[in-house]
Amino acid sequence: MPNSHRWIALRGMLALILSLCVLGIYQPPALAQTSTCSPTQTISAPFSYDGAGTFCWQASDLGAYINSWNLNSLTINGVSFANIYATPSQLPAKINGYWYVSYSGSYAWSHFEAAGSSGQNPTAVPTSTPAMPTATPIGSTPTSTPLATPTAIPPTSVPPTATPGTPDTRPSAGCGQTRTLQNGTHTIQSGGVNRSYILNVPSNYDNRHPYRLVVGYHWLNGTATDVATGQTVQRDVWAYYGLLRLSNNSTIFIAPQGIDNGWANTNNRDLNFTDAFLAQVKGNLCVDESRVFATGFSYGGAMSYSVACARPTVFRAVAVISGGVLSGCSGGTSPVAYLGIHGTHDSVLNISGGRAMRDRFVQNNGYALQSPREPALNSRTHICTTYTGGQARYPVQWCAFDGDHIPAPVDGSTGQGGNTWAPGVTWAFFTQF
Repeated sequence: MPNSHRWIALRGMLALILSLCVLGIYQPPALAQTSTCSPTQTISAPFSYDGAGTFCWQASDLGAYINSWNLNSLTINGVSFANIYATPSQLPAKINGYWYVSYSGSYAWSHFEAAGSSGQNPTAVPTSTPAMPTATPIGSTPTSTPLATPTAIPPTSVPPTATPGTPDTRPSAGCGQTRTLQNGTHTIQSGGVNRSYILNVPSNYDNRHPYRLVVGYHWLNGTATDVATGQTVQRDVWAYYGLLRLSNNSTIFIAPQGIDNGWANTNNRDLNFTDAFLAQVKGNLCVDESRVFATGFSYGGAMSYSVACARPTVFRAVAVISGGVLSGCSGGTSPVAYLGIHGTHDSVLNISGGRAMRDRFVQNNGYALQSPREPALNSRTHICTTYTGGQARYPVQWCAFDGDHIPAPVDGSTGQGGNTWAPGVTWAFFTQF
């Protein structure tokens, strides 16, 4: 058949098929819908995975929400959901009855979860396992146990987070809600008294992502403004005990104001105030209730110790800087991750008291009592020791420095400054969760 005749015949067939389609007599086969990754492994909520590698999972049920952090990429049916919190209504339509989850992470603390509950880790072998970053000690002096300082790829909205075991993210009631609490000072009634706190929320706040929350209690005769600005050591650099600049828009911070610029906690008034401002913030903003922390210096350290004793299910960890038992210790028998920082010749709150406070949580957390190494007088150094052999979920770390009653010690100096090592130690301790 000449080519011209073949073309006429082909054109006629196409016209016939088009006419039949219009009349509904003939329907072309649907294009096959395929997953965006393979091979697949079936999962169902509750499910969680932590680790490096590349996986493809299929799920007909992803539970009440999904969440992820420290991932290179995460797509669901080809749509990116890397490092964010999302509910089922935000997910794309299923393909053949499934959501296809393509996971790529480079770190042991890369994480994905469906419904926020612990599930079984997949048995699939990752297609690649990148080398882990080298653990390096924090500070310029050797420590008894080196502290890992991960340098994870910064995600879109979730901070680098080393996660021992399986995390259990708990989004607060404020997740998905329209925010009304703005940065600045807020007043709240507690015990019939007007109390205040300063709030700092990341500039890229996303109400779908549960944020870490850090409370910074001020010292005696200090103020919430001193904590929020860092002005007594170095403005901005030392804001929120130096943690704000390290957080890189990953964390919500609160600086509460004590009565008479202290934390006497008479009749639990400061514990009740803490309950009140946390309830207000959690109800209005998206907070991860499994990652709430407290820190403070001197009287602020005492209050941090008090919440560790009395609110062990509220606070995941505390960092007590040169503290004492000044705000009470109601309860004090449950495990809480504990970091203590104290000067060896503290002339205000002797280090012996700091050691006793530490040892309460050494025992609560299942570790054996010991006397960690501490720096010699006039060495102008610090030594950090991480306890081993207890409950890994509740670590204990002790950092002693050759110095007096100061919140921002600097190695090689008897004074303090914005270049202190203490914020780095605190931040690494908090962000392991």
